[in-house]
Amino acid sequence: LLKNDLPSNKIQIKQILKNIPVSDFEIFINIASSLFCDTDLSEIFSEIISNKEPFAVSQLKINGNDLIEMGIKSKAIKTVLEKLLDLVIESPELNTKEQLTQEIINYDNNRDN
Repeated sequence: LLKNDLPSNKIQIKQILKNIPVSDFEIFINIASSLFCDTDLSEIFSEIISNKEPFAVSQLKINGNDLIEMGIKSKAIKTVLEKLLDLVIESPELNTKEQLTQEIINYDNNRDN
């Protein structure tokens, strides 16, 4: 593990958090902080948590039932939710039901053209 290998911004940290439990990431932070005497990682992580920035599908303001109501087929729901999560990881302000619904509509419109 090299210091340059550590995530260095919110987006990188949230991309990791979407794939591992928060408790595992906290252990990782403790190890990295001990090895590198670096508190930036811990500060960024704390900010993500305190601001309740989304990093998991369960934190999206839209869910599978909403997608079904929009006519999205059940086998596509997981993919759509993961794409929406990637979007809100980069732009947390888009995590509203209205914005996410509009993103789906825009995607469908662009796909049809």
